[in-house]
Amino acid sequence: FKQLVQAYSNEGINIIMDVVYNHVAGLEKSNFDVLMPHYYFRYVGGKASNGSGCGNETASEMPMFRKFMIDSTEFWAKEYKLGGFRFDLMGLHDVETMNQLTANLLKNVDETITVYGEPWAGGTSALSSPHVGAMQTAMNKYEGFGCFNDKMRDALIKGGLSGVSERGWITNSNNVNSSDVMNIKSGVTGLLLAGNPKLEAEKCINYVTCHDNYTLYDRIKAAGITD
Repeated sequence: FKQLVQAYSNEGINIIMDVVYNHVAGLEKSNFDVLMPHYYFRYVGGKASNGSGCGNETASEMPMFRKFMIDSTEFWAKEYKLGGFRFDLMGLHDVETMNQLTANLLKNVDETITVYGEPWAGGTSALSSPHVGAMQTAMNKYEGFGCFNDKMRDALIKGGLSGVSERGWITNSNNVNSSDVMNIKSGVTGLLLAGNPKLEAEKCINYVTCHDNYTLYDRIKAAGITD
């Protein structure tokens, strides 16, 4: 992996690593659970909360899990010379942890390092006040990191959870939805949530396809477009 990163770096290309800190494969007898039961995960009524949709969700707001996230991303970035991190289900992590993690990377690793993620969860999270999840609605609290603009993605191609036959702005030449146009205009100006000018444009990452769901070609083909 180090040789791979170095080869791309030699060509002026950074490698951004996809990281999943929001859940583990199995909570029981996981290293965290063995180390300190009922500390590293969130619970509701004594049962593991499932905000990830994978059976459990980690508790980023707990001091030692926050420290784990900060320390391990610093290690990965320094040891493997990474250009940044893409966080899976970032909405499950509290904003304060993400702010501290990003600040640490910018200060102690590289002032140009990139941090961004998915500003949503995979289910109902047990994260509660005073902590705030790094969701789209909390973008004004982000410090130095950004998130995906799925509103623009869905407006363009009807991706995500949309049916394969649904058409968006680039796949429908007959009847363009006015809300799609609004979301595209907002995305072009760097706004994820339409009508909220307080959000800095650099926090908004516009995209069409990435990581999950169909590739752009397959999505257009699935919509029945042959030209």
